[in-house]
Amino acid sequence: METVRVLELYSGIGGMHYALKESGVPAEVVAAVDINTTANQIYKHNFPDTPLWNKSIEVWNAFTLQTCINPESPLCCVSKLPTKTR
Repeated sequence: METVRVLELYSGIGGMHYALKESGVPAEVVAAVDINTTANQIYKHNFPDTPLWNKSIEVWNAFTLQTCINPESPLCCVSKLPTKTR
């Protein structure tokens, strides 16, 4: 099976990264993105070799994604959707 390249959005402390690692699926998390600085500190402790971006993805567009991935290799996004507050 080919290695899946993953961009982890709303990465938090890395729960999805850990679940993917434990799943046995051959995958590489190429970067993680979260705006929460406290969660990012914990993520960096848990996964020190994964690039971590302290950014909001709400302003990203196709060009932004294209510049951070290799167009020759497929990329899979792993994230949890934020819950809406009423």
